[in-house]
Amino acid sequence: ECSNAGLCNRATGKCECFDGYEGDACQRSSCPNACSGHGRCLSMKQLATMTEALPLSPATTYTGSETTTTWDEDKIFGCVCDSSWPVGIGASEVQEPEWFGPDCSLKHCPRGDDPETSTVETNCENVAAADGGYATGVAGNTCQVDCSNRGICDHSTGLCKCFSGYYGE
Repeated sequence: ECSNAGLCNRATGKCECFDGYEGDACQRSSCPNACSGHGRCLSMKQLATMTEALPLSPATTYTGSETTTTWDEDKIFGCVCDSSWPVGIGASEVQEPEWFGPDCSLKHCPRGDDPETSTVETNCENVAAADGGYATGVAGNTCQVDCSNRGICDHSTGLCKCFSGYYGE
């Protein structure tokens, strides 16, 4: 009863779910911290179809026989974090969202290429997708380089603390 993820209140006949579970029968995982107001809580079935969901990969499906193959397709949920820029492995997309972390509570700082190197760190063409993704960036794909590698990003605010001799946001 209560999917072994909660206790049944005999007086009300309703389940009282343990932390991390929700639903009438505590039948699905809940998203951590409700995605902190900076993301959407979606099922694994929904996440599989999204090219902006981490880890990045081409869109696919996660369906089949719920009794054998994909029994968890509507039971396991995770956050897709918000971003003011397009996320993915395509041209004009960035490999990481603006907000990140399991609960979307962390914020990336402004990005840019490191002015002290000859390499273009923001070029993600043929670079494996961030966070263990299953694809590589195409021409015009961008890597997130917080603070142009010339400062420390405060992920709680999304602001850079620039190294001596450098300035910016």
